[in-house]
Amino acid sequence: MGRDDFQILEDGKPQKIAVFERESSTPLSIVLAIDASESVMTSERLEKAAAKHFVHALLRDQDELDLMEFADVVREIVPFTNEKKRIESGINGIQRGDATALYDAVYLASQRLDSTSEANGRRR
Repeated sequence: MGRDDFQILEDGKPQKIAVFERESSTPLSIVLAIDASESVMTSERLEKAAAKHFVHALLRDQDELDLMEFADVVREIVPFTNEKKRIESGINGIQRGDATALYDAVYLASQRLDSTSEANGRRR
């Protein structure tokens, strides 16, 4: 599939596709911050299964993921790694909380991403 196999419309009018690239092989650093507050974690088993599916579908050998949970406080569960079993174990350890410290989670996630290497054009 290539650029000619797709069409982008804005208000019904065709738009030019300026950049069309296949999946990048460039390493990726990801922070997965999971909201574990009571208002969101209504089906804990389903949400943990979805997080595990996301990790397995997205994370490649050259990528790294940092797992955090946030509710009353933000907690880094697994520091940057590409070990899926370690991340899965961390997801299993997520604990439900009362409040939602969303802004704290965004701040801490951006700090963690800032500490990752930009070597080899790593994407964040």
